[in-house]
Amino acid sequence: MKNSKNILHKAKIGDKKIQRNLAIACISAVVILCFIFLLLKITILNDKNSNVMNSTKNFNTEVGKQNLNNTIIIPYMNSQIVTGNNLVYCSTFQLAWNELKDNIIKGNIIIDGNPAGVNFLNEGLSTKNDISEKYYLAMAGYNKDDIIGKINRNLKEKFGGSAPKVTEKLVYPEDILAYSYLNVDLQFMYKFNELNQPINFKNTKVKAFGIKKYNYSDAKIGNQVNILYYKNDSDFIINLKTQNSKDEIILANINPQNTLLDTILTP
Repeated sequence: MKNSKNILHKAKIGDKKIQRNLAIACISAVVILCFIFLLLKITILNDKNSNVMNSTKNFNTEVGKQNLNNTIIIPYMNSQIVTGNNLVYCSTFQLAWNELKDNIIKGNIIIDGNPAGVNFLNEGLSTKNDISEKYYLAMAGYNKDDIIGKINRNLKEKFGGSAPKVTEKLVYPEDILAYSYLNVDLQFMYKFNELNQPINFKNTKVKAFGIKKYNYSDAKIGNQVNILYYKNDSDFIINLKTQNSKDEIILANINPQNTLLDTILTP
């Protein structure tokens, strides 16, 4: 990892093997061209003087306004990896959960029947410190305190005309709504090559971008790719640099473990 910053420099001064591997990595580690955002809402009835939840009334998820076949949206990284399915993790649900836990319940959330994942969510592996504040909104509160009005005002103030509007209906003053919204637009300084032909993943054709064939004229594009780890064409990790140096896109082509979290933590 300490030498990763020097790899692109070596490529530019004539290391043909690294140049070839860089081109392969850029094409192999493709990014699916669909913009995904998650809109996650939890509306929960609260027992007074208790952190036990009677029921989860609503759980709405919006994914790019289109259905993604064989794709599972997961609210926590401890989810099992299922062969043949894509797993998409977004921390928005965890952020809403954290708001509910820390500011309303002020303790671990317990739901009748102990549904799978509650303990994982209470661990709070993702926090607001992991995401720039300008990209998200996470709030939780009571109906009696006009939580819906507060959320809509904050959404409009932060995201302007692109902000969604919360239309959830709360009935009783003690009803709680926990809400989170994430909107991130990551842009590159220099445009990658769009591949003319989609890449086949089994029976699915996927639009992709990358570097078709690396040469010195692509140096500016190539400088946006940092090889963090490379073993072979089926085992590598790269980082794509965006215009904002604080944002990272990391693409990893590695062997999956039992869960997404295990996969991330495995050396």
